[in-house]
Amino acid sequence: MFMHKSIPKSRKCYQPHDAVVSFLKDMLTWQAKKEEIQREIDAGVKDGLDIESRNEELAHVKLNLNARKVGFLNSYIFPSMANLTIFLEAVSKGSFASNMFEDDLNQLFFAKSSVQNPTLTQSEKSIFARFIEAGCRNVPSDNFRLMICSIMQEIIFFGLQEVASSKFQDKFEDASFLSSIMIPDIWRAHSWTVMLSLEARKNLLIDEESRPPLF
Repeated sequence: MFMHKSIPKSRKCYQPHDAVVSFLKDMLTWQAKKEEIQREIDAGVKDGLDIESRNEELAHVKLNLNARKVGFLNSYIFPSMANLTIFLEAVSKGSFASNMFEDDLNQLFFAKSSVQNPTLTQSEKSIFARFIEAGCRNVPSDNFRLMICSIMQEIIFFGLQEVASSKFQDKFEDASFLSSIMIPDIWRAHSWTVMLSLEARKNLLIDEESRPPLF
């Protein structure tokens, strides 16, 4: 999942910070070991002392991960979201900024991993697709990720409505297609995501005092 590739310094490239990779590796290793113990218990493994010892070791590792978590989020994850958000907002404000970064945004969103590995399925997908998929898949019925889906569908609706209105305004047939088919269909999809995310909206809790956005 987290692989680094040796690339000549003359090439421009980017990759996750070493501290981020290290924390996520340790977290996933803990999860794999915990699942392995549970599989052994389910299979009726009789060496209870060994399982107890490994569980105690994992308990200490979990305490360490919980202690590292706050620094991990504060130093890398939340600042990354802040940087990306204000960057995209600034670029969207005018043609000069948009033109300046047009090719770079294309690369940012649609580039694919340069790490070639048969087991690395991410290399088949764009960075943006990986980002969205990781944030929205495997969603429980009351989970906040359903709200992400709803927000995306709403943005898609208004974005496509604006584009389609200018594209189909010249011909009566096109205008009729826009008003009677395209816009209702897209809005219907948005309405479904709103309905599916109602429970998640009711359960959403944001502790704005613990980590308030200052941008």
